[in-house]
Amino acid sequence: MASNVNHPAWKGKVDETFLKVITGVDSLAEIEDLQLCSLGLQNSHLESGVFNKLVSLEELNLSCNKLTKIPGDVVLKELKYLDISNNKVEDVEWLSKFSNLKDVDIYGNESVTIDDRYKIMFLLENLEKLDGKGVEEKEKIGNKFTLELLQRMENRWTRTFAQMLEKADTESKVNDVIKKFTTVSKETVRFGANSFKGFRLWRIETIAKQLVAFKITYPNCNYMKMLDGEITSSVSTSPTTLQKHKHVKGKEDQFKRKKLSVSGAETPLDYKPAIFLQCHSKEEGCDDFSTQVWCCAFEPDMNDPQKTTNRVATCGGDKVCVIDCNVGKVQSRFEQANEEFYTAAWTTISLGNHLLNILVAAGSLGFVHLIHVSQGINYGRIKAHSSPVQHVVFANTAPTHLLSADKKGFIYLIDIDIPTLPEYKFTIRKLMSFNGMDAIPLKLKTVKNYLLVGSETGFYFWKAQGLKSLHLSTDSKGKSILKNIPLSCEVTFPFVEEEDGMFDALEMITDEVVVTKCSLSGVIFLWHLSEVEDKLTSLRKSEKKVVEIQALAELKWASTKQCYMNISVCRKKCIIAAGDDMGHIWLYDVSTVINSNKTRADIPYVVIQPSNIVPYPVCTKPDGGMVSKKIRGKNIYNDICLSSDMKCIVVAADNNIVAIYKDWV
Repeated sequence: MASNVNHPAWKGKVDETFLKVITGVDSLAEIEDLQLCSLGLQNSHLESGVFNKLVSLEELNLSCNKLTKIPGDVVLKELKYLDISNNKVEDVEWLSKFSNLKDVDIYGNESVTIDDRYKIMFLLENLEKLDGKGVEEKEKIGNKFTLELLQRMENRWTRTFAQMLEKADTESKVNDVIKKFTTVSKETVRFGANSFKGFRLWRIETIAKQLVAFKITYPNCNYMKMLDGEITSSVSTSPTTLQKHKHVKGKEDQFKRKKLSVSGAETPLDYKPAIFLQCHSKEEGCDDFSTQVWCCAFEPDMNDPQKTTNRVATCGGDKVCVIDCNVGKVQSRFEQANEEFYTAAWTTISLGNHLLNILVAAGSLGFVHLIHVSQGINYGRIKAHSSPVQHVVFANTAPTHLLSADKKGFIYLIDIDIPTLPEYKFTIRKLMSFNGMDAIPLKLKTVKNYLLVGSETGFYFWKAQGLKSLHLSTDSKGKSILKNIPLSCEVTFPFVEEEDGMFDALEMITDEVVVTKCSLSGVIFLWHLSEVEDKLTSLRKSEKKVVEIQALAELKWASTKQCYMNISVCRKKCIIAAGDDMGHIWLYDVSTVINSNKTRADIPYVVIQPSNIVPYPVCTKPDGGMVSKKIRGKNIYNDICLSSDMKCIVVAADNNIVAIYKDWV
């Protein structure tokens, strides 16, 4: 949306004259749609004497300003759509006065957290969309959620605090009862997933004050029966009651969520968009916003596998591209007709006295392509699967050992061999097949003697003796024998229902701590591999092989039902990055949790807020034309990768964009 800042009528003040000029009406009462974006507006610019005359206003765009809220004396009874994105909003409770709102955009406000989004869903009864998406979570945090909390709080009140209130004969003592009841309720009342913890504490504080106010007037009555389903309404109290029960200002600052680094972590995570490329376009060129870019992966440093170079490989459509992130140019491009590339992985092999990097890419046709990038040669392709390849990754067993998984659920460990030059001759051998999973695998990872797999319907775990020091088995004729490895167990997670168990992202932040994303639950878990090891050992052969783990930490992530969005980690700095379906990048510093000296059993379960959320920028074509409208709602970041020095973040998007963000600290 274009800004009015250069309009001749703009004099730095939102007055009647300005509003009439930009809308072309004779009376403010006629205005139904008002665009006030990118004017540098602060709260003081929204004067009630002007805005209260907008009695017909249904849509208001205040994006890209400096507002913390709409002032309390502004009344807009007919307002149904509000865009206050990319401002300086810190608190969201003021939105409740606009009860007719159906659609709210509030992204790009750094201090607005997931808890605040839950608050908005709760406060606005008629809300249908938040940041362009549906609000299915309303049911989970609505009346049923409140009733469950209230039932637990009512029981706690009856057992402990009812007698305390009877003895409270002064206003000061009543306030002490409120404080104690609120504190105890926050500490002991539990319901819902831990991802709702901040929202739960906010509701408990509100309910506690209402419940105590009710008990002062009706000490022997049940608050739940009084509500009779009107959960969100406040308790009506008489002037006499209010004199005894005045509002007590509690620790409200803990509910005004600020952008924070977890547990005092101070790693600066300030990234800005640097270069956006459309290098996977079809014939439409820069007008192609439909080709999906599925994968991005930094090239490893041949001399130090813990480091990366400045080159990144991307997969999308019928192309695999290798991009120099320093200059934002495609160095190499490989095409395969009728293919749609989904996944790619790098490995460093030794050829004589030289090291070289090989890129492997695979996709919808079931082939695995072998690419010597530096020479610009696609030197071979393997018909590894009869259905689309979902994921490829190199195992920890040898530089040529490739794990690949297809849509039918087949997972193979394949030796791609070291080619002989200059003919690039090689021999392919399937070494292992991992069986027993009735699901579509999405992400694979090997660690120690284990294979971890996230799938569309669960998380699975194989223990393969000898995986770390694999020896090729052959028959009497010298032909390699495919080892069939049975499933060891399924891993389940707290508060994740079976129907929501899609695990579409998997990484190792250390050799011991696993990071998994459960997309349909909107949760990223950190958990200890050793917990599965310990419980797997204790399982009897006759038992159903399901291991429930207790997560080490839970990362607050986007509220979305969109799937297939990957995560990335920087192990050296303990940073986790995740994209979402709005084109935002969520960055988490988990160093405090990872570097804790406590034993696994002693580390408390924590919910980690993002250290920063990098918003999606406004994009233009090379000719200066705007493209944001065309890609609105399609800014899905399918994959994300971090350079080893954290100077660069690359994302692969659903709208034919490879985005490069750089650290400007």
